[in-house]
Amino acid sequence: MVRKAEDVEQALAGAQREGASYFGSGEVYVEKYLDHPRHIEVQILADESGKVLHLYERDCSSQRRHQKLLEETPAPHLSQDLRRRLTEAAVKGATALGYTSAGTVECMVSGEDFYFLEVNTRIQVEHPITEAITGIDIVKEQIKLAAGAPLSFSQEEVSQHGHAIECRINAEDPSRNFMPSPGTLTRFELPHHPWVRVDTACYQGYQVLPFYDSLLAKLVVWGRTRAEAIERTLCALKHFKIEGVATTIPFHLAMLEDQGFIEGKVYTTYVEQDFMKRSFKATAAPAPQTAAAVSPTGENKAPVRGEARNFEVDVNQKVFKVQVTELLEEKTTSKVATKPAKKSEHIHSHETGKIEATMHGLVKQIEVETGTRVKKGQRLAIFEAMKMESDIVADIDGAVQEIKVKAGQTVDNGTLLFVLAK
Repeated sequence: MVRKAEDVEQALAGAQREGASYFGSGEVYVEKYLDHPRHIEVQILADESGKVLHLYERDCSSQRRHQKLLEETPAPHLSQDLRRRLTEAAVKGATALGYTSAGTVECMVSGEDFYFLEVNTRIQVEHPITEAITGIDIVKEQIKLAAGAPLSFSQEEVSQHGHAIECRINAEDPSRNFMPSPGTLTRFELPHHPWVRVDTACYQGYQVLPFYDSLLAKLVVWGRTRAEAIERTLCALKHFKIEGVATTIPFHLAMLEDQGFIEGKVYTTYVEQDFMKRSFKATAAPAPQTAAAVSPTGENKAPVRGEARNFEVDVNQKVFKVQVTELLEEKTTSKVATKPAKKSEHIHSHETGKIEATMHGLVKQIEVETGTRVKKGQRLAIFEAMKMESDIVADIDGAVQEIKVKAGQTVDNGTLLFVLAK
């Protein structure tokens, strides 16, 4: 989002980097910015005969860095007229496109107006809350539709029962700006209640690697009313025990008790612009491990990547260059204790001018040159870890004496990145 002309160049470059990195294209476009919109999406199902149905909407406004943290359905304080127009528009659009399969029509809602964002032509992470209130198995329906089967029910047969909430349990530390927290799960105990569903592949001893998305589990809770769903989700979160890495559980506990959330006043930037600054109290989470896991003998087991192999992959008549590296057997390094990350950014230093990486990641861009004078807190480079960009900043006022890395270089925990001199 840009409000000043002088910020356009930097914002454009960041958007192009992200597009090129994840979608193979640096093309971007400009659109109207809404200050406090809600993120509302409509779940659809469509068969090959042209029949399209909606399974109502989901509110996905609780986000950080435009990534969803908590979703609920039905969307609170959505007028019946707006709900009708949203769902009708989703069905009309899918019908006009000749769309088939399951999908999600995503929109921004501002007041009583809504603006189209995109169609996700797949199952969404948050689809279980729609299943919880409609009783429809969306994955099963998608498979049947892919096999050419017609929809076996009508729009009139789709109804909502109760309220459902999903909390994304990520390996991130909310007290440090949601910094990724790879490591080994030393404890992983699920809540067991009749109104709880947990989707996860994790277990005690599971290693959360720094190379991938930080999602550990999806906690889905149903209640007869929104108030009951909130209370039940709080109960389930308190019985969800994870140790060995920092998680978003403390965030969800605080968010569900936040007055703004209870009143349904959350918008897409609410978490970052309001809630985290005003309401969230830093919670003493277990010290997250770095990219290395410590064995029972105290030896540091670090995941090691093999030699990179390059391929050209043709997808829908577009050629993408892909680099693949095999994850080899763990290599034993020197005996060290598990080290927590020191700052909200992916660096650690003690105001010595020596800037080191605290975890495995990619140096996306370097912002300074040797000899550049910098102020404490000034950005030196852009760093990416677990699909998140963050800034590497100067820890002192001084000059850049040495640059130890290059843009595009992958670095490990403890790699010296910059040397500054006062």
